[in-house]
Amino acid sequence: MGYYITEECINCGACAVECPTNAIFEPGKKYKIEEKIYDAVSSVHFYIASFICDECKNINEPKCVAVCPMNSIERS
Repeated sequence: MGYYITEECINCGACAVECPTNAIFEPGKKYKIEEKIYDAVSSVHFYIASFICDECKNINEPKCVAVCPMNSIERS
């Protein structure tokens, strides 16, 4: 499973600021894991890199979900 950001995202960036694992990236921005660079998942809105996200283990509600003003972060 994992979380993803829906098309309702307004690109406010609140989720990225709150993410403890830095798994949320700006639209079109590539991300890096262990020296390997991955293409952006979305060029339209912020996105969650599932390989980095740990779903805020030991927290009842993921921080990104709690802070999103548009409720645009859902579990897949």
